[in-house]
This record gives sequence, structure tokens and C-alpha cells, in this order.
Amino acid sequence: MPGLAIFMQTALTPLKRFKQASRMTIYFEPGRWLVDEAFCLLATVLEVKVGDNKQVLVCNASITTLPLAVDQPLVVFTFPIRTDDMIQTKIYGSSCMEDDVLADNLLLPTIRVGEVLAFCQVGAYNMAKASQFMFPRPGVVMMGVNNQIMKVRRPETNADLWERDDWKFKL
Repeated sequence: MPGLAIFMQTALTPLKRFKQASRMTIYFEPGRWLVDEAFCLLATVLEVKVGDNKQVLVCNASITTLPLAVDQPLVVFTFPIRTDDMIQTKIYGSSCMEDDVLADNLLLPTIRVGEVLAFCQVGAYNMAKASQFMFPRPGVVMMGVNNQIMKVRRPETNADLWERDDWKFKL
């Protein structure tokens, strides 16, 4: 990754003039730069409305699982990839909150209920900032060497939402 080498050289060169530089430990928090592209969120389309050369979709993801969708445009495509009959598309999350807009002004093929959308470049902070508001967080898998799939985190259940609460009640 040539960009990383240039960044590190630029960041570390001024420190070399200090006597203690050889004993320093430098920590970098790479954030989105290294991790963002490594993850996609797959979501199922729950509802489709088409009219006036536009389509509006509702999927089973939400801004609770993709909190940075409000701040950064997401890369979205069908999974598997299709590029036929492209149409202007807006994608809503399933929370029923008015601001649960995951993407707008996208060109996607005509989508049918049950198809899968891939929201790409959503690693890094989306996973760390995802909340359990209204929905348990999804599972996370990673593709490793030789396309080996590894489970990083299991999907949460509704029971997980209550597990850490120390109060109990009886009806």
C-alpha cells in the first residue's frame, strides 16, 4: 500500500530529530483508511415502490446498523451484481424513523422484494458505532486466506438486549 508508506514517512520524519526517537512507541489509529473497504453489509429488500422512473426500497438494515450512512455516501450494489435496467433509487432502512435513509440518488437495476443489496465500505466505525436501538446487531463474517469464511461475531438476539440488565421482574 504505497499511500500508507508515504503517510508513515511524512508523519515520522520530523520525530527523527529527537534523541529519544529510537525509544518511542508510536500508535496510529488507522480507522476507515485500512478497515472501511474490508467490510460489506448484506441486506434483504423488504419493500419496493416504483413510479416516475424512480424506485424506493426498504431493506432490513437501518441507520442503527450503518450510523455513518447519514454522513458519507455508501457504495451500494445488488448481490449478485446486476447492471440491467438502471433506475434512480432511494433506500430506506426498516426502523420507520423519518431519517432512516441509507442511500439516495443511486442508480441501481430494478429491484424485487427478496433481493440482496451490498452496502460496501462500511467497516471501521459503522460496526463500532452500531447500536441495539430497535434491532439486535447483525453477525459479522470475514473472508480470509483461500476464501475461508470465519465468524467474527454471531448475530445478536433479542435476549442479548436484556442480558446485561441486572433487574428482574415477575408478572
